[in-house]
Amino acid sequence: MNVITVRSTLFVAACAGLLAGCAGTPPTRDEMFVTRSSAKSPADLQQAIRDYVQQKNWQYIGDNKIKGGQITQVRICDPKAAADIWSAGLQVSAMLPCGHMSVYQEGGVTKVTLLSPRFLARLDPHPAVKKLAEDVSDPFNAMLDDVTR
Repeated sequence: MNVITVRSTLFVAACAGLLAGCAGTPPTRDEMFVTRSSAKSPADLQQAIRDYVQQKNWQYIGDNKIKGGQITQVRICDPKAAADIWSAGLQVSAMLPCGHMSVYQEGGVTKVTLLSPRFLARLDPHPAVKKLAEDVSDPFNAMLDDVTR
């Protein structure tokens, strides 16, 4: 074996070890998503989210219909909770743990699914991301419980 082959082999082994250590156990769907069912229509559920957000003085960032109008994606944010996130760097704005939700019907039942804020802490281990994920998880779950009634 020549020196280049040995170095290349060591480099590949080191990278594989690092990737394996970083990957950890993949999250389950229950860890990544929070889903609630409701007797409300999708439009009424979306309006309930909008009303709740306004009542809490959060931001209703917007909504978009996708999949031919079958799904409405909704984004909200609690700006007070997000105030300390910036210490993790401005790039975290791409994954801000605002509420990323989808409202849809499945099997005749209206559902809302929220990307769990706790999952975001697995994407970026910075303490500010972890703190924010913990800070917004309970309020966002309470919102889901309220709007789906």
